[in-house]
Amino acid sequence: MSEDRFGTNGCIKTAGKRGQCCAIAYGFILAAQLGMAKELLNSFSAIQITCIRCLVHLCCIICYSSWNDTQRYTGYDTLFYLVSSVTGCLSWVSTSATLYYLQVGDSTALELGATVIFTALLGHCFLSERVNKLDYVILLADVIGIILICKPEFLFGNKSVITEESTQTIYGSLIALLAGFFVSIWSLFVKKLSNKGTLNLMLLMFFQGIGGVPICLLLSFFFDSWTTPSSMKAWLLLSTFGFTCLLQGLVQAIALGSEDVKTVAISSTISTVLTYVIQLAIFRASFDIVITFGATIITVTMVIMHIIRSLPEEQ
Repeated sequence: MSEDRFGTNGCIKTAGKRGQCCAIAYGFILAAQLGMAKELLNSFSAIQITCIRCLVHLCCIICYSSWNDTQRYTGYDTLFYLVSSVTGCLSWVSTSATLYYLQVGDSTALELGATVIFTALLGHCFLSERVNKLDYVILLADVIGIILICKPEFLFGNKSVITEESTQTIYGSLIALLAGFFVSIWSLFVKKLSNKGTLNLMLLMFFQGIGGVPICLLLSFFFDSWTTPSSMKAWLLLSTFGFTCLLQGLVQAIALGSEDVKTVAISSTISTVLTYVIQLAIFRASFDIVITFGATIITVTMVIMHIIRSLPEEQ
């Protein structure tokens, strides 16, 4: 056996472990962030919450971004960064708006399920990624999980009566699916940047601040009005939320930098499980075995899909 004189294997193992540790931290941070966003909606609008997140990226990430290699970026790279910033902002707005209508755990699971479906479809259409029979089975299971969480009236309720609760569930489910769609587009362009070797995660977050702030200001003219609560608790929670947004971005950059597919599976699984814990323990939502089973299916299908995509393709 050849000797690893320069400790390369050890460095790779250390980077992998660091990426997995950051993925675990990312899962916890994301769950806490979504819980805070749910609580903040009592005092702020979804657009305000998203604008704060964009401002954090714009004001803080710029201090840590490296501008040394920006000269090698082409016009297409800049376009990809801008599209990623727009879709990233719209996904944040949609995620926050979903929490108006759904519990935090249900919202997270639905968005995750939609992301799995749209990522597979967009990857097949624009990245020429293969979709085999096992992928179809996984996507079908994912759709079943989404249906179980949504619990449409024509399957689970009185077909002749549409209640206010069911209407809110429909609105929330549609917005969660839209959020998953935006996340998938964001992932598509991030992957294009990665394939070209021009992906800088710090620069990406900075662009999300550049694109996000004007988008939030524009959306505020058509949707939620901005509020200024007098409660110190609300402002303290908003400040904590902004700090976790910055921390999430930094931890995400380290986790994804490990290029280990397990980091994605770990963080998504942890965040989904913890948001359901928050939903039951903090927001006192009732336990629904059907919805929980649907969320479990979605989480498992996501993990399986990422594992399959990490395997080398047969020649």
